[in-house]
Amino acid sequence: MSMTGRQVCWGILGPGAIANNFAVGLSQTPSAKLLAAGGRTPNRLAAFGERHGVERLYGSYEELVADPDLDVIYVATPHSFHLAHGLLAIEAGKGLMVEKPAGLGASDVETLVEAARKADVFFMEAYKCRSHPQTARLVELVRDGVIGKLTHIEAKNGGFRERDPSSRLFDPALGGGGILDIGCYPVTTVRLIAGAAKGLPYAEPVTLEASGEIGPTGVDEIADAELDFGDGLTASIACALRREMEDTLVLTGTRGTIRLPVPWRPGRNAGPSDAKIVIETEDGTREEWLRDPRQLFAFEAEAATNAILAGLKTAPWPALSGEESILNARVIDRWREGVGLPVLKSAR
Repeated sequence: MSMTGRQVCWGILGPGAIANNFAVGLSQTPSAKLLAAGGRTPNRLAAFGERHGVERLYGSYEELVADPDLDVIYVATPHSFHLAHGLLAIEAGKGLMVEKPAGLGASDVETLVEAARKADVFFMEAYKCRSHPQTARLVELVRDGVIGKLTHIEAKNGGFRERDPSSRLFDPALGGGGILDIGCYPVTTVRLIAGAAKGLPYAEPVTLEASGEIGPTGVDEIADAELDFGDGLTASIACALRREMEDTLVLTGTRGTIRLPVPWRPGRNAGPSDAKIVIETEDGTREEWLRDPRQLFAFEAEAATNAILAGLKTAPWPALSGEESILNARVIDRWREGVGLPVLKSAR
């Protein structure tokens, strides 16, 4: 690896909207450098390069991953391309951060994780909320028993969008639908919190019962599920593309509740990424603030960069390990099956 001056050199594959967010996060990470980007639309690539001061622009993904000075590739293409583009980076000997979901289904994720293991390179699925400090603090509060024994978690993520068949969100071939795009945040979060309640890094639901609405384009437009983690702990999760839905994360225990008003995207587009945690017990209601001037994506960029500098092959928990990414994807598969959708697998 290059890392001259102890700086990790990043390349971004796919200069779309979320890549712009991530590039800002990288710019707020002193030990990271956005050296290169690759894209197949010249005008978009040029605009991206100018906006973020990218030194090297490549008109193909193959040229990007072949750059010998790059340590790690961030894959930001649509869901259905994550497997192929992730393997492209791994097979070029580069570390990989792949935007969530890492694949269309658990089979894709298993393939990526195993390829990264065999190549002995870094792998991380980018769930930005899992790297934000409010998540670590939430785990701490649960483990400390601040609201007693945890009994229920409610997690929702959604909103109303116009149905646009040309949008990737409504295109099943591109991994569209609410579950894969935004429902995955409630899945990964309730698994984390359920694990915290059990003294584990994460936990798996014993049962999952789902329902939802599949729209005319063939994607889930509204979906919900009831999960049972055993030992008296349950969770309700929901997501929506076609219904107004308040972003919610509420933890209920035997002695009170904890609520995150902005659970998934504090400071997504620009800082600060300040976050508030509301704790209500028999002693009253109090607020905890976690303040940071940076933008949301800076936390996962920093976690990955520091891990690579330390010679690690995955970012430290509460970011997802490769093993957890596989298990997380299996729960997502179960949710999709529960609303009547097939389990998906990408073609290379």
